[in-house]
Amino acid sequence: MTDEVKIALREFVQKLLNIVPPHDKTSAFLIECQSATSLKDLAKNYPEYVSLDVFSLIQKLLGLEIRSDGSLHFDYAEGRRLGHTLNELIKAIFETLDNDDLRKELSQFIGQEVPNPLEEYVKACINEIENKKAFDVLRLLLGNSYKEEELRDVLIDKGIIINEDELKEALATLSRLGLIKRSYGYWSIDDRIKRHLEKYLLKE
Repeated sequence: MTDEVKIALREFVQKLLNIVPPHDKTSAFLIECQSATSLKDLAKNYPEYVSLDVFSLIQKLLGLEIRSDGSLHFDYAEGRRLGHTLNELIKAIFETLDNDDLRKELSQFIGQEVPNPLEEYVKACINEIENKKAFDVLRLLLGNSYKEEELRDVLIDKGIIINEDELKEALATLSRLGLIKRSYGYWSIDDRIKRHLEKYLLKE
């Protein structure tokens, strides 16, 4: 009986891993939809998802709406809430498997190492970022949260020359990937993401 449970759990964990980034492109698309300011913004990185022959189907499947101001929104009404629910599920999988003790215990039980999908996603994002200014902004936000109008001055005080357009582009890139968030006018990094960013950014 125990062996049956081990096999079932091993298969279940693999299914969970298969539906989160960086293993699944559609779930990465879902994450970026949440921070995209317009369809045009989304088309830069996912042209195949927003092409004329596909996007209508994507909208119906995921309950993705375009508001009058051009922003994107996931419907949560019955029959249209798949995208909204998947976003919540991705977040829950990231949070649950970010628990080192749980992953260790689970790995021992199923006889197979369970990776940390959030760490894998953060590492994939770092490898994807080509904007060097974005790394300067990330390193700064690792230590504190800042209003956008403060960020440029603080960076310049640290000897990092950056103009307003470069700052906006860096913030847009990091927000698109879900590495930073803005709340009450302040940009910051979630603690879960921060601990993984520190592994790769502070050792450089």
